[in-house]
Order: sequence, then C-alpha cells, then structure tokens
Amino acid sequence: MTKYVRLGQNSDLLKKAARKDDLRKYSRLFIRMLGSVYDNLRASDPVFLNGLTCQQFYFGERPGPSWIDNQSEDELRKLIYTDDKHEYLRTIRVLRLYSENVLLLIKPDRLRYWIGSTAIRDADETLMHLHRQGY
Repeated sequence: MTKYVRLGQNSDLLKKAARKDDLRKYSRLFIRMLGSVYDNLRASDPVFLNGLTCQQFYFGERPGPSWIDNQSEDELRKLIYTDDKHEYLRTIRVLRLYSENVLLLIKPDRLRYWIGSTAIRDADETLMHLHRQGY
C-alpha cells in the first residue's frame, strides 16, 4: 500500500491484474474475518472476465454452476463502471450479489481491489449488510 501512496498511477496495485493466488489470499482473509460469525463460509474459484474479477463465496453446501460467464460481461461492466456526463469523473462500483446461499463480489481486476486491507473492509461491509438483512 505504501508504494501505491508513493507511486500513485505507476504502482503495481494499479498496473497489475490480480491473479488466482492473490484471490486465494484475499478469500482466506475475508473468510477468516467473517468466520467467527459464519463458520460455514467457503470460497469458490474466481471467474476472470476481461477487466473484471468475480469471487464467489457460499454458505453451507456448494451451489451449482455460476451464471457468471463471458456473455454476462457487458452487463456487469455497465454496473461496475459508470461514466457520468461529467468530463473528468468516473465512478467504479463494487457489486455484491446475495442470492440464496451465495455471496458474489464483482470488482475490477486490478490488484488494489484484491489485497488484504480490501478484504477486511469488504468483510466489514458484508457483515453489516447481512446483519441488516437478519442473518
């Protein structure tokens, strides 16, 4: 993170895409953070789309095949990246989808979105969302 602060746009966190190993580390920490409340949380293999990464988690039994594929890429991209009518403003969203026993996180593939500090923040926000929904 210090290189990101020091180098900004030239840091590896913005230049490099997260790899499967990075997602594995992220998922382990995310599960560890939520594990004290949800001891049956597990991670599936990530799905890499052109510029997006989808990390699926599930509670209890492993769900069937994911509906995320290359055909859903354009619609997901519209949800994640919002180019407003402002000349210099671009919004990047993190998509959290809760469906049955599945939690799906979809974010840009850049490494900065898949590091430990982000896993902690995502776990905190997810815990708040689940609590509000009564889980």
